[in-house]
Amino acid sequence: MFKKLRIKLTLINMGIIMAILLVVFTFVHFSMRTTFSRQVINIKKAIESGTVLKPYNEALGPKGISQIEGNQKILGGALIVVEVDKTGLIEDDKTYGNTISKEDKKNLYELVKDDDKDMKYIKLGEKYFITFFIKKGTTKYYFIEATQEREIIASVLRELMFIFIGAIILVLLGNLVMTKKAIEPIKKAWEKQKRFVGDASHELRTPISAIKTNMEIVSEDDNKTIGEHRKWIDNIDQETNRMSELVNKLLFLSRKDSEDNKIFYDVINLAEEIKIILKEFEIKFKNKNITFESSLANTYIKADKTDIHQLISSLLDNAFKYTESGRVKIKIYEDSFYSVLEISDTGIGVSEEEKYKIFERFYRVDRARRSAKKGYGLGLSIVKSIVEEYNGKIELKSKLNKGSTFIIKIPTMEHKEK
Repeated sequence: MFKKLRIKLTLINMGIIMAILLVVFTFVHFSMRTTFSRQVINIKKAIESGTVLKPYNEALGPKGISQIEGNQKILGGALIVVEVDKTGLIEDDKTYGNTISKEDKKNLYELVKDDDKDMKYIKLGEKYFITFFIKKGTTKYYFIEATQEREIIASVLRELMFIFIGAIILVLLGNLVMTKKAIEPIKKAWEKQKRFVGDASHELRTPISAIKTNMEIVSEDDNKTIGEHRKWIDNIDQETNRMSELVNKLLFLSRKDSEDNKIFYDVINLAEEIKIILKEFEIKFKNKNITFESSLANTYIKADKTDIHQLISSLLDNAFKYTESGRVKIKIYEDSFYSVLEISDTGIGVSEEEKYKIFERFYRVDRARRSAKKGYGLGLSIVKSIVEEYNGKIELKSKLNKGSTFIIKIPTMEHKEK
């Protein structure tokens, strides 16, 4: 799939670049031809107005044509004038610039005498001429040698073609590199999403299966009372709560991933919010013989209260789950432009290899997976998404069997307003 996408992006980019180059090169070529034709037209108008031509032999020309005021000189060779009467006989002819044989003049006349088309290119031998005629009693045919102009235009076209081919090759190589880099995050996001859906399905399958099993047991005997089925009903209630918790966390993450996620900012005193949340965990810590310590300095941020509650609850719940006994400490202070939240525990800790994985969705350390601890591996990914949303920083310091310290930095209210 990604290979096809890469090829498609490359072809689209190549098509756009080729179209742009063709437009630019066509404009250059058209501009050169138009400029030369305009100069020839100006010369024709000057002649029609009665300007007298005086020979001169400068390198730029057309050779033999005196410079007409207001006209640009053009590159060229000889200017040949052939005058004929009604019988078609050559009465007089003049050449300004390089000499040309009378035979060549006759040959030039033969090429145009039966053609009334004005301002056209003709070829005589190896030379090109642009011709026009003026009728005043007798007809005068003017031939301006344009071999040099044709060679310049052809040379420019060749150079443009080489540039075009070179540019296409460079663009192709650049696109192959850039599309690979551009698709890489898409590929990672796709794989992450695919893994996320698979893990979510797996986690949901467990409570659904447990609910179904307990319901089958309850429905086997209709004569038993609710009290006699209490064990199975409690199991159903517990698994329902677990599934509800999982779904709520998935919805929270989905909302954070959404581009139209709206944040309702409040001025929050982190210390006060933590005191509220701690009431939910005090009994839990006490029942597990975990000593809890706190050092809370007043510090203010602008954030959504729901996000901050979710962040602190997820960190405290993580410390509770992976600390069998010992101590959990929470600390708040200000550091430069940040409000800093530190939560330390003396739990199982995290290895160096796993430090960078635990913030991934549904990831749990191996020992946690093997244990009977209930969890989905979503808490820390929720923490990370909230911290990133507020342009904060998150750091983990941990050692196996010695505990972990999560350090969260969120811009203070004053800094966020700047």
